[in-house]
Amino acid sequence: MISGWLCRTSGGETRRTNSANVTLESCSIQEVIGPAKKFYAERGEPLLFRTVSFMPEVEQELLVSGFSPAGETCTLEADVRKARETECAEMESYSKPMEDWIADKLRLSPMAPAQEAAYRRMLARISVPARFVRFVENGKALSLAYAALVDGILVIESVVTDPAHRGHGLAGKVVGSLMAWGADKGAALSCLQVEATNAPALSLYKKLGYETELYRYQYWRAPQIKG
Repeated sequence: MISGWLCRTSGGETRRTNSANVTLESCSIQEVIGPAKKFYAERGEPLLFRTVSFMPEVEQELLVSGFSPAGETCTLEADVRKARETECAEMESYSKPMEDWIADKLRLSPMAPAQEAAYRRMLARISVPARFVRFVENGKALSLAYAALVDGILVIESVVTDPAHRGHGLAGKVVGSLMAWGADKGAALSCLQVEATNAPALSLYKKLGYETELYRYQYWRAPQIKG
């Protein structure tokens, strides 16, 4: 922690785990820019802040300090008790991240070696009930995702569909299957995150019941120094 900011670093390219994250205890951005910049420079990484929409004063401070936004993500919520599992012979489901599932995830969403290593470490650390599903057709996975159950809340992660097969409802079947599993395990609510500019995904999730937006988060890059 630096002045109330949670500075995370995991290697790889995932911004969430390689950024300074705002908390309710975070001090003024002016007190943390210098120390945070030094923290990330020592690890060979750029300074990146992550803020949340319910703390607009922090985002305003970053704007005034010359930082620029770099992507916005919505956190959505649904009542999983309304979920109905669709019968689908092509759906495969596992309680652990099988190597075949990971291989398909990497094929559908390629990662650099360091990012892959960080992703594998993250999956290995899951210590709560989880479910990994994939939609397979003619022996090839076309869509997949996983969910973890934490304190009665089902968290959906890593939703991805083969670009050539998007728009056919495959992601809806995958997420719907996870929602039904969560409901069967006693979950009341589910949440997931989607890029604010991803209109097709937002439309799909709304149909699945993700109609409540809890908050948004955004990344901020340091101003470029002109020589």
